[in-house]
Amino acid sequence: MVEVEALRKSYRVGGRALPVLHGASLRIERGEFVAIMGASGSGKSTLLSILGLLESYEGGRYTLAGHDTRALDEDRAAKLRNALLGFVFQSFHLLSHKTAWENVALPLAYAGVARPERRRRALSLLARLGLDARAEHRPDELSGGQRQRVAIARALANNPPVILADEPTGNLDSKTSGEVMQLFREIHARGRTIVLVTHEPAVAAAADRVILVRDGRVVQGNAAGDAAGDAAGEVP
Repeated sequence: MVEVEALRKSYRVGGRALPVLHGASLRIERGEFVAIMGASGSGKSTLLSILGLLESYEGGRYTLAGHDTRALDEDRAAKLRNALLGFVFQSFHLLSHKTAWENVALPLAYAGVARPERRRRALSLLARLGLDARAEHRPDELSGGQRQRVAIARALANNPPVILADEPTGNLDSKTSGEVMQLFREIHARGRTIVLVTHEPAVAAAADRVILVRDGRVVQGNAAGDAAGDAAGEVP
């Protein structure tokens, strides 16, 4: 499903190139639940952004569901994102002026689904996540855990095969974090591939495999079947 070979990425800072990824390689099979861990500045979030077709890269190769992403223009990348990927972020990224169901329905709008069908699907997803009574509420009327559930429902709206989550429990208390991770386990059990970035060993423990990123390189768990060992314990 996801294959990365010798990926390289730099940012321009003060007129100089600051390397972030130094030949990172990994492989994620369809239906896996993978956690990516690493210290702050290790490159893990940049790697996830590239996997999500949100950022470009300078060298190496990234193949998503058989598509070579090097040759994608922005229009084609946007279509692949909408068809193949769902996103969950630490800060939720909900639109404050829209209700819960309208936020969930956004990917469906981009896909050209008619409004009545968008509403039906969004309400169905919110009901599955226990938020049917909050469908008409705006984000500022919801708790942190409820906002993250809305964000997860939005990620599922187009029924994408891959869910990418960047520190999805970072703004939540431990009880709510546990509830959110249980949701991810249930989503995974239905056959979706999940790639989750976290710095929390307890969160990574929910995954099938831990990929450890250090200094812009994947140093452990880069392919299915590799021993993840005590990767979570190695993160500073």
